[in-house]
Amino acid sequence: MRTIADLCVRNGVYLISDEAYERIVYDGNTHFSPTSLPQENIIGAFTFSKTYAMTGWRLGYLVTRNTKITDLIKLGDYTQTAGVVTFLQHAGKAALENKAEEERVVSEMVGEFQNRRDILFEGLRSIEGIAVVKPEGAFYLFPSFTNLIPPHLGGRERELFVYERLMERGVATVYGSCFGRHFGDNVRFSFSTTPPEAIREGVERIREVFSTTLSRVRALP
Repeated sequence: MRTIADLCVRNGVYLISDEAYERIVYDGNTHFSPTSLPQENIIGAFTFSKTYAMTGWRLGYLVTRNTKITDLIKLGDYTQTAGVVTFLQHAGKAALENKAEEERVVSEMVGEFQNRRDILFEGLRSIEGIAVVKPEGAFYLFPSFTNLIPPHLGGRERELFVYERLMERGVATVYGSCFGRHFGDNVRFSFSTTPPEAIREGVERIREVFSTTLSRVRALP
């Protein structure tokens, strides 16, 4: 992070750091925010949405050492912050002031997320042909299905191949090309609101979908 911040300084650009998942980290890892660095070109975008399960309420704040940023923020006051209604401000205030309860609730929530992550990760890893990396934070997995996609497919048909097969079995995902042109063989799974028993059921449905696909793909010329 220090190297990236220094690179931005040398090139005269700002570093905007998305801190949405600062508290949702696993396996004893500690989040590091570039806003703790001394450079003035860093802007941290923080939100209540993930930590306090307030997704959709759009309550957040910026952190920076650059005092000029506050003048720029005034330009967006009525387009971005006028929507922070009174009850949202009270909710955010309560979350910040009740420190002991906040720590208890967030710790419990992160522990549940980690359990769900482990179930989904181990389940996907047990399916031959799926390549998956164990995430250290947030609540998504982004496996690659390259080995399970017929090699002759291309374009939109390839991008939607896994997504459509899974949707037919009631497994909802987001297809990888939504996150960039290099991820067409991936899909994103979210386990934020999915209980363990539903994750296990989903894994078995995924296994059924691709139980014969790998052998078919291998048989192709």
